Amino acid sequence: MSFYNFAKGVGKCLAAVFFKLEIEGKSNIPSGGGYVVCSNHIHVLDPIAIGLAFDREMYYLAKKELFKNKLFSKVLVSLGGIPIDREGTDLKAIKQSLKVLKNDEILFVFPEGTRNKTGEYIEPKQGVSVLAWKTKSKVVPVYIDAKKKYKLFSKVVVRIGEPIDYSDYFDQKPTGEDYKKMSNDIMNHVFALKKEGI
Repeated sequence: MSFYNFAKGVGKCLAAVFFKLEIEGKSNIPSGGGYVVCSNHIHVLDPIAIGLAFDREMYYLAKKELFKNKLFSKVLVSLGGIPIDREGTDLKAIKQSLKVLKNDEILFVFPEGTRNKTGEYIEPKQGVSVLAWKTKSKVVPVYIDAKKKYKLFSKVVVRIGEPIDYSDYFDQKPTGEDYKKMSNDIMNHVFALKKEGI
């Protein structure tokens, strides 16, 4: 058993005890191949909730500051973490991410680039659309509904939407404005999964 699957098993046990985790839309998850998972970001526990919702192992982008501690860095890397510098263009992180998708694996990204504490729309980063465009990958939108922000025994819903296929655009030579438009479209799909009263 890989460390990833071991950690996932532990996570499932803890989630069952401390939270009411519900996963909606699992039938929308592609059966194979590489794709990008994009979600809103409200809490530090979001990556765990996402990881529990998908059966396959996935890689994810995380701010480089989390990798400063050598031991914790090893744990994050074992769980699929890819460090990224959010202040500039991180070519190493981009190359690693492209490799993941070209190997038909899953890459998980928070397009907003940071935790959104207010729930208001934040202009997404263009990196997610660059990765999808360059690898011709589908994008799976996910919305995390946790009104009580992961308080003990509260309800956390991971809602998975239908994959977005941008293949009609892949043969074009994209501009910065194209990437911006695509990133905003992705986040619109994410927030379209929001429901009232959860």
